[in-house]
Amino acid sequence: MNRKKLYDVYPLSPMQSGLLFQSLYAPESDTYFVQTIFKLQGEIRPTTLKQAWQIITTHYPIMRTGILWRDLKVPLQYVLKAIEVPFEVLDCQGLKEGEQKERLDAFIQEDRKRGFDLSKPPLFRLTLIQWTSQKYSLIWSQHHILLDGWGFPIILEEVLKAYEATSQGKEVHLPSRRPFKDYIAWLQHQDIEQ
Repeated sequence: MNRKKLYDVYPLSPMQSGLLFQSLYAPESDTYFVQTIFKLQGEIRPTTLKQAWQIITTHYPIMRTGILWRDLKVPLQYVLKAIEVPFEVLDCQGLKEGEQKERLDAFIQEDRKRGFDLSKPPLFRLTLIQWTSQKYSLIWSQHHILLDGWGFPIILEEVLKAYEATSQGKEVHLPSRRPFKDYIAWLQHQDIEQ
């Protein structure tokens, strides 16, 4: 790993350790593959949407995190200084409604089969499928080791705010939140048995 690209390194949370164990124990399983599909209506600017996700990814270290475990006694998570958001746009406007459903179902299965290499961030990807001039599907795929049910809506809300501000040519103002690293440091000082 190129140390110049490295932002930080710290241990996993107990939940992340459990998810890593399960993922390594059953590598063919997609149990911890989280795939959220949003139906979008109206005029969507793919470049602006990607830019909004890039802003959030730059702001939150967890979005730039990978996992190290090989040849280590204790697994670690590492954060890169920067990554490019994996954002693909598929144009399926020529398909009829029934064909669109088949294409979406096939894409969902193909995407799940791709999975994630936990050692290589980012552990998420986005695909925007355009069905008509005003109808889209946005597929946000991620490994559960990245976000839990608390972080997911925060990221989504801030992506929407970033998209709106960027669409209007305004500066994006994101709230300052304590880094996940602080939570990990706090956990390490807790009495696990208690």
